[in-house]
Amino acid sequence: MAQQQPQQARPWNPDFKHSDRERWICIYPAYINSRKTVTEGRRLPKDRCVENPTYNEIKDVLLASGFGIGIENKVYPRELDHRDPKVRGRIRVQLRDENGGFLMPEYKTSKDIYIATCMCDRRLPHARVQN
Repeated sequence: MAQQQPQQARPWNPDFKHSDRERWICIYPAYINSRKTVTEGRRLPKDRCVENPTYNEIKDVLLASGFGIGIENKVYPRELDHRDPKVRGRIRVQLRDENGGFLMPEYKTSKDIYIATCMCDRRLPHARVQN
């Protein structure tokens, strides 16, 4: 399981280690949503994305894959309706260990994490089928 981390992110400090939550990569559901455009925040090609993922689905996939994660009650700035609970949630994922080495050598960039999340999400029973 992931180690206990503070709930709120602290102000940025260049002395933070890679194991500090503020250095972890962020994933908003919009990054891997096939219904979003690139302008709306999608980070992958549509054919690699999933339809309307929630932060809970992303959390389940990442935990099942063995990543250290943190959940924050944040909304992606490009979302039109910030009060909609379906668009809430930012997931932080630990990519590197305290010394700067990769925790999982097969995942070296945030894009690798996005792709892995989408691939795993399609295999889960709750995943939605695209039309």
